[in-house]
Amino acid sequence: MTEIVGVLSSLLRAKGVVFTSSDQLARALHAFSSSKGDFADYLIREHARAAGAETVVSFDKPLLRDKGFSSP
Repeated sequence: MTEIVGVLSSLLRAKGVVFTSSDQLARALHAFSSSKGDFADYLIREHARAAGAETVVSFDKPLLRDKGFSSP
């Protein structure tokens, strides 16, 4: 996980790389680095929040401890 966080952090800081939503990526990366879910789950949550959703439904029990996720 540490390697993934390092690589993604470097990409976010790179001058030649442009993301459509770097703030969402940064928040997802921060959550991933300090929680038990997968990066994709946190990225989905950030995109859902940007679209106006309050929660993302998940069957992944560790995610249910994080704000923004709920069980079905």
